Amino acid sequence: MGKVLFLIAIYQVSVIAACAQSIRDFNSEPSIYINHKPHIITTKG
Repeated sequence: MGKVLFLIAIYQVSVIAACAQSIRDFNSEPSIYINHKPHIITTKG
């Protein structure tokens, strides 16, 4: 059970890191971000 919780924790950290990276990419290159992530709808502007 401990190993499962450990894997879940690693997964959550990796997801958070990926989201943070996506936010940084979106702030710098919004058009590329939208093209590569069509399932994310943004209302910026």
